[in-house]
Amino acid sequence: MFGAEKALTSAGITDPLLREAYSLCRRVLISADGAKWDAGLLTLPPAKRPAVWALYGFARWADEIVDSGDPATRATELAVFTARVVEDLEAGYSRDPFSMALLDTLRTWDIAPETVTAYLESMRRSLTVTEYRTYAELRDYTDDAIVSVGRQVLAVLEPSHDGAYARMDSLSTAMYLTDILKDLGEDLSWGRLYLPLEELEAFGVDRSDLERGVLTPPVRELLRFQVDRIRRLYDEGMAVARHVHPGSRDFLRLGTEIFRGTLEKIEQRGYDVFTPRPWISTAQLPGLLWRVGSSTTTRHRTARASSASSAARKSGVRADRS
Repeated sequence: MFGAEKALTSAGITDPLLREAYSLCRRVLISADGAKWDAGLLTLPPAKRPAVWALYGFARWADEIVDSGDPATRATELAVFTARVVEDLEAGYSRDPFSMALLDTLRTWDIAPETVTAYLESMRRSLTVTEYRTYAELRDYTDDAIVSVGRQVLAVLEPSHDGAYARMDSLSTAMYLTDILKDLGEDLSWGRLYLPLEELEAFGVDRSDLERGVLTPPVRELLRFQVDRIRRLYDEGMAVARHVHPGSRDFLRLGTEIFRGTLEKIEQRGYDVFTPRPWISTAQLPGLLWRVGSSTTTRHRTARASSASSAARKSGVRADRS
């Protein structure tokens, strides 16, 4: 039995339409973010994997409207999509496969629907707001954009302590801000800047300095400041792994190592986030699992998935099984 089919069966998902809805969410994740999702999710018990497919697959689908939609129509498309999702949340039923899997996950794991509407609000805001004056304004956006999703995932990971929520919020924010640094050049090409303007001013940096992609001393110091703040957020958030179900801890630890490893790469490169973008490759996942002290079984599964994805890339075939 394919790993994906086994995960659906382990999660008690038997309805054929619902199984296909979950599978579609998974395919969107793999298509958008590569085989790291397949390999990384092997650190979770099979019964929990479909829920993560649904949560991140839905988020990715909404994000695609903003990032890849026609600029002339995407605001309308997102508004229509949001209205339909809100109706589905109120009705508790949907014919759309992404919403179908999402609603099933919300019910199964007792996740607040408000986390979904908060995320959709962040997508709407990103269509019109292209810069933030203060760090507080940026954090208001990131709370909707990623902390809401982090809290959804935390429910699936089964928190065992009330302190897990604040820790997860810090960890989610650290990961998102790491992505902001990694994608700084690309976002600027789209007309977006997610570094607070008051911090640019404090370091004597103009937006045009960043758009040129030149690492002047002030730009480097600005980026060093960002990295130091993100590192403190990781230090606050990493303890969340101690406050979830033991079977969920490797997933959290691996995700933290992937994003924190990206932050370390940025620092090692002298804060050069312009050429090319730093990232952790699929081939590095088994080594990261050794660092986080995961089980031997998990390391072997992830190593096999990593090898399969590498072979697929060489042959031009996508690795599509977990």
